[in-house]
Amino acid sequence: MRKSSAQFDWFAEQCKSALTVLYSDVIEGTSGRDSHQAFSFCLRYLIRMLATLIAAERISKSRKPARSILEAADIIRYSASECISDPIAAFESCLLDAFQAGAPDILENRGEPAISKKAFSEVSRLLVLPRCNTPFDLLFFETMPLTWLGQIYQVLLSYEPSMDGSRLVFSRAGRKRRGVYFTPPCLVSYIVESVLAHIVNGRNNVFDCGSVNHATLLPTVLDPAMGSGDFLCGVVEFLSQNWCSNKLDGIDELCAQAAARCVYGVDVDPVAVEIGFLCGRHPVLRMGLCWQ
Repeated sequence: MRKSSAQFDWFAEQCKSALTVLYSDVIEGTSGRDSHQAFSFCLRYLIRMLATLIAAERISKSRKPARSILEAADIIRYSASECISDPIAAFESCLLDAFQAGAPDILENRGEPAISKKAFSEVSRLLVLPRCNTPFDLLFFETMPLTWLGQIYQVLLSYEPSMDGSRLVFSRAGRKRRGVYFTPPCLVSYIVESVLAHIVNGRNNVFDCGSVNHATLLPTVLDPAMGSGDFLCGVVEFLSQNWCSNKLDGIDELCAQAAARCVYGVDVDPVAVEIGFLCGRHPVLRMGLCWQ
């Protein structure tokens, strides 16, 4: 199911509202906190909630973290529509269990201060009950392009605390200071195809472990400024589609193999790296292979 740019713009607005709720809650509930530190915390917390909802619809049920991730996603959904005595503690407990069982780094709590129950519930409503208290179909998070997570992160980086720290204001200065410039999807596709086409040509069955030249046939792609992983996602998709031939039923497995063995990346933004790791290697979640 293809999602439109209008759907993305609308969902991004929901996420902006959710970020504002989190920031207002943290600033009001803690005195003396650095406003930029509070903003960074709120931004990562929101991305964690989104990543939980996405991972819950894509993770292989055979993976150890699956049960805890599914329970954490349920807490978000239940908090949006009914009263839970302590949703934040339950949410963090589930994600701690998931992380200890091998879930992606984006789900880990990095010692951030707690938010209020009211803010958690309001953010949950914005994410899963966006229109007239009608819940999103679970299919939305299952079929939502994973690049949206990085793009939403990019959109939210266009905001920063006001001079007095009391609210969030639109400003491109923060992104400029960080050197945050994401590549349009059309350019990603063009570069990936131009660079890799001649490399993968003739390299079939490279994941056949019985092949003597198995290791040497695998291309290795390193993105030294990976951001949220758009290029690496493009590489995984390109490799799997070119190696799949006519075996359409095996494309998920090829995606997982390419994600686990062929792509690497680094970046100065740790949250962007966590997003890229989740998005670039999501087939590994689905197929239940081990991550490198």
